[in-house]
Amino acid sequence: MLAVVLALAGLVAGCAQLPVSGPVHQGRTAAPAADAIRIEASRPGPGDGPQEIVQGFLAAGPAGLSADGDFEVARSYLTTSAGAQWSPLAEVVIARNDEPQSFRVDDQDATTEDATDSATDDVDGAGAATSATGSGTDGTDDGEPAPVTPAPDTDGTDAPGGGGADGAGSAATAGDRVTVTLAVVAAGDLDPGGVYSVSESPGTSELAFGLVRVEGEWRIETLPQGLLLTEFQFSQVFRAVPLQFLTPDVASFVPDVRYVPVRNSASYAVTLLLGGPATWLAPAVVTRIPTEASLEQGRSVAVADDGSVEVHLAQSAADVPAASRDLAVAQIEETLLGVPGVRDVTVWLAGTPYEPAADAPTPSLGADVGDVLVGVGEEGLVVVTDDDVVPWVAWASGVAADDAPAVTGLTDPAPAYDPAAGLAALAGSSLVHVAPDGAVRELLALTDPLPPSQDPLGWVWTGDRGAADLRAVGPDGQVVTVAADGLAQLSPRQVRLSREGARAVVLGESDGRAVLVAASVVRGGDGEPTRLVLGPTLAAFAGGLDVAWADPTTVAALVTQDASAAPLVRSVTVGGPSAVVSSTPQAITLAAGEGVSHLFVGTADGRLLVRVSLRWDEVTTGVGEPAFPG
Repeated sequence: MLAVVLALAGLVAGCAQLPVSGPVHQGRTAAPAADAIRIEASRPGPGDGPQEIVQGFLAAGPAGLSADGDFEVARSYLTTSAGAQWSPLAEVVIARNDEPQSFRVDDQDATTEDATDSATDDVDGAGAATSATGSGTDGTDDGEPAPVTPAPDTDGTDAPGGGGADGAGSAATAGDRVTVTLAVVAAGDLDPGGVYSVSESPGTSELAFGLVRVEGEWRIETLPQGLLLTEFQFSQVFRAVPLQFLTPDVASFVPDVRYVPVRNSASYAVTLLLGGPATWLAPAVVTRIPTEASLEQGRSVAVADDGSVEVHLAQSAADVPAASRDLAVAQIEETLLGVPGVRDVTVWLAGTPYEPAADAPTPSLGADVGDVLVGVGEEGLVVVTDDDVVPWVAWASGVAADDAPAVTGLTDPAPAYDPAAGLAALAGSSLVHVAPDGAVRELLALTDPLPPSQDPLGWVWTGDRGAADLRAVGPDGQVVTVAADGLAQLSPRQVRLSREGARAVVLGESDGRAVLVAASVVRGGDGEPTRLVLGPTLAAFAGGLDVAWADPTTVAALVTQDASAAPLVRSVTVGGPSAVVSSTPQAITLAAGEGVSHLFVGTADGRLLVRVSLRWDEVTTGVGEPAFPG
């Protein structure tokens, strides 16, 4: 029996799964997004060879997510037993667009057999066509997420159509079985909970398909569970939806990005939200949705053409604690408002629409960084406004620029979210606080300090490079040690706290490459940080220079792809793939305001540049180390 080979990167498991059995209960579905495409695929043709069958099957995979029929066309390439056991959403492997995919066909019955057929093909090339039309199947499927390795059909009952009715035939004989091995370079993969993992292996992975002749036609009898999509295909049939959980003080939402099929996105998103946060994020967040909450059978999530959504929960209002109801509804509403096309959300409890209280709490989406950029100028700390560069003390304290004392000798400024709280910076190997009047006070003496980062609760984070833990200084000057298992192995260069304070990103090094790793922040009841829990690797580069949060789900990273290339700014989804923003020659530092459209870099020759559309414009000279709060 052929062993199914799927040598790919490990997955980060979520606490809920995209349904892989049973229907997605729904009402009407939303109108297709304007940029959605419909992917069409052909069924097997008479006389198709083994490689053509595998290519046709791969081409039909994304069609199953964008056309009606529950992957019916894809299953037509399988034997009946394989089609019944194949679970399309058990895993999604995303292959890089820019790497060739090669096929090798081997006769299983030969004692020694070299490759008999090889080619480099794009998996879109067999039987796939696209058109700029709407969405398709609901993406439901049967089976459990385990490899499909059915026993060979020796009675010839598998019909050539695979997923169709059984037909008569003869047992497979010598030469009637082959293995088609597909070599791909994976960009990442998606687990059953919609959690995206970046592939940390730069090498080639192999997927093996065992084929058998059924009534003279080749069909797939053994195959890996799940789908193989190119990065482009993945972007067309899956979309990112931030599931919204809460900080422990329930003051802010904390997004947990998951990827769900474009069709029926709302249904999938609610199902995953009810299942709880991803494993790495769970220690830092809470949810007010009861663990026993479930969707009402028959009409659970109804989406109207005007973008209004009804979510029908089986629980009544009495089943949900009064103190939790409004926040639970807020989580559902904010999650669904992150689905393109959704404009209004109503939550029903046991058949009754729920109306939140007039004074219901409204968690924020994170602290506002404002539009004031702090930098290090030739005369010390400065603030860069729309039309001027002024001494930081003059801006912070309101005194005239000529009367403001210069604050010099500092690096790596980290402004507080509250301007009245001043900023943190490094003075050599010491972490210092700078008050609005310019007074400098040492907070912590270190040996080889990391650049400081301020969280929205007023804690300043730093630590010694190579140490096994971090240090945080509170608003009242108290110093705590923050445990961080595995941190020392990352050789961190920067730790940046998110704008709601429940997450961080660590820029470090692993196996000679720069890596960007997500982490969750565990706090005590008074907000004191106690532990940093390292999560998934978000991206890997040849070198990393700087990183900054750009919005609740995105960080901007200044990196190098190889030693000879100019630095690049990349946008990295926390829980998703990354993309190039642009190259930035001589850039050495980076700051992000509100979104990746509001980026600044400092250059090695002392210029401050701002991102404007497709170019970098000079703001001023003699100012470097730009920083926003955080």
